[in-house]
Amino acid sequence: MSIVKPCIINEIIIVKGKIEEVFDFIANFSNASLWHPGVLESHYENDLVESTKIDKGSSFNLKALFKNKIINMIYEITKYIRPYEVILYGDGNIIYDTYTIKFKKIDNEHVQIDYTANISLKGFRRPFIIFFKNELEIIGQNAKFGIKNYYNVGNKLGLK
Repeated sequence: MSIVKPCIINEIIIVKGKIEEVFDFIANFSNASLWHPGVLESHYENDLVESTKIDKGSSFNLKALFKNKIINMIYEITKYIRPYEVILYGDGNIIYDTYTIKFKKIDNEHVQIDYTANISLKGFRRPFIIFFKNELEIIGQNAKFGIKNYYNVGNKLGLK
């Protein structure tokens, strides 16, 4: 992914699929561990059943790897325009971030995903985000390749 500023990552990803199905899968952050190698676990917050409708206000618990440390994050959907855009706000003990993910139908078989992550450190650590440029690039690349890999390989294996 390209770094726009020290704490903003952006990438355009093109995958094979129908826009509604791609949107539903990515917007449901309980699936994040299936496509993002940096996410170790992902599930609905408060152990909601899987059939729960995803919408604005839906929230998810994630365990992610950052700087070789496991961090717990809670993500909440703050904007939900199916099948075009989802915004998720993530909050952890040392980091918070906002994911803005936009979807555009290219043709009947392909979807463009515009994936932007705005990542910040909390408290006194905040100005030091500039020193994490390499780690942010790796996180971005992992997300990009994870999404592409899921749609090129994982989806064919019958994963979620």
